[in-house]
Amino acid sequence: RRQQQQQQQQQQQQSVFYLRYTLTYTPMEEEIKSLYQASCCDASGDESRQGNIEYDIPKCKEDDEECVHVLETIQLLHGPAPTKVTTATSGSDIGTTKGEEAEEEKEGEEEDVYVDVVYMVGHLHRGGISNTLYFMNGTTLCESFPTYGTTGKVGEIGNEPGYINSMSACTFDPPLRMKTTERIRVVGVYDASEAHTGVMSLFYIAIADVDADVDNDDDDDDDDEVGASGGNHWTTTHLDSLADVNESTRAGSNSWTTHALRSLASFI
Repeated sequence: RRQQQQQQQQQQQQSVFYLRYTLTYTPMEEEIKSLYQASCCDASGDESRQGNIEYDIPKCKEDDEECVHVLETIQLLHGPAPTKVTTATSGSDIGTTKGEEAEEEKEGEEEDVYVDVVYMVGHLHRGGISNTLYFMNGTTLCESFPTYGTTGKVGEIGNEPGYINSMSACTFDPPLRMKTTERIRVVGVYDASEAHTGVMSLFYIAIADVDADVDNDDDDDDDDEVGASGGNHWTTTHLDSLADVNESTRAGSNSWTTHALRSLASFI
């Protein structure tokens, strides 16, 4: 009986929260492409694993003037695509008639596959200062900074004091064409004036498959133009767009990006 009373008391003390949200959609059109999330990036991982997602930050030493914690790593944009190998097989094994060919996927073998990078945004917890992605030649790919609530009143949505209310994002218009095996340096910076547990330094990257009829092999002559950014074949237009990647206000000057970005709610 005492246990029942305790359970009833706990149920009475439970709070109920309600979520109100708005869904916006657009009719499907031929030029709209599907987006999906790249496997990169998590500062707690490396080139062979995605990461632990969460990690702890110790309080800095008293004589540490900067008092920041930096975690960085290198990861692949989306990893190598499995190579399809066509082999002649016996029908008794896989249900085909003798002499038919079957495609097998060999995991881990690199294949030059390109994707269009459309959108990037970082994810930090309280105490986060910045989240940045770099090409291997040191060029900044995307910087994502938090906006903290200031003097918001209780119940004021989007300005809660001391909490991250938003993260700046990078939109690529036109999309930035990259290899799935592009190596990216991930850097997460936190304020270490106090210890933190279970923080994150993640990036959500929205990518789209490149049409099969698009020629990605721009000849090796273009590699010298790209420099040490990983050897991918970007066009001049894609390279020129790097100067504007931190302008989140450029999201959607054409219908392709405008419609595609509407599907990003599941990433954030």
